[in-house]
Amino acid sequence: SRSLVLAEKAFTLVKDRIEKLVRKYEALLVKFDNDANSVAPSSFVTDASSYYSDFTAATSFHEEQEREALARRAQRAEIRAELAAREAMLTKQRAREFRKEKEQEIQELRQKLSDLQSESS
Repeated sequence: SRSLVLAEKAFTLVKDRIEKLVRKYEALLVKFDNDANSVAPSSFVTDASSYYSDFTAATSFHEEQEREALARRAQRAEIRAELAAREAMLTKQRAREFRKEKEQEIQELRQKLSDLQSESS
């Protein structure tokens, strides 16, 4: 029972973390799109075009690295969530088996008690 509660809490925490990361990534993508769609004055573009292209190339490389790192984190979070779900299922299964075993033991003890009572009468 305690293990099941802990597994469910872990699953909820991982799920919340994934949802938070998704919202963060969506906001970053919107920001990137907005930055890409913004138009600079022509004098700035003329004066800084080479710097901007170098900066854009470096930024794109870093953004790609960050996206890959975020994708790996998301994948690890998904794996942890799946593991927590499997552990919860296994814990539930064990609890059912334990309960069934104890019910069987109780039934056997009741039968023995009944046999003893019938022998003594």
